[in-house]
Amino acid sequence: MILFNKTMMCGGLVVLAPGSPLQVLFAILIMQFHLLFLSKLAPYVKDSEDWSSFFATLGLCLISLGAYSMMLDLKGNEQRIIGLVTTVLPYFCIAVVVGIMILYDFGLKDRCCCASNKAASLMNKKQKKATTTQVQPIVGSTEEKKQVKYWQSST
Repeated sequence: MILFNKTMMCGGLVVLAPGSPLQVLFAILIMQFHLLFLSKLAPYVKDSEDWSSFFATLGLCLISLGAYSMMLDLKGNEQRIIGLVTTVLPYFCIAVVVGIMILYDFGLKDRCCCASNKAASLMNKKQKKATTTQVQPIVGSTEEKKQVKYWQSST
């Protein structure tokens, strides 16, 4: 599927009306199809790889959408706003991909979580040590002894 996507984006679009809005529209459709494929089937082994591929494809789709919107005949202010949005959003997708790579692929999340889990387990051990004292009732009569034995056997 990845090879098909790359073939269509590089080879297929060259044949289809070069430099026209139709070419960019088909690029958007190809990227949307690939985006749906990634989000529904999750083809990679790790979830971080699925998310990285999703956001990379989303960035490419937004760049294609920006190129399509730049071809429209708009006034100066609208053109600048569309240009700004279609420039910032793909950079955001790239930043998310880099963040996923650092957190999951390089193991930073595991290191941070392990450190916090170790601290939590140490606190739990300290709390358990403080609460391990058991109070035993003072048994006077034989009836009370029977009740204590029944209580200890049931727990």
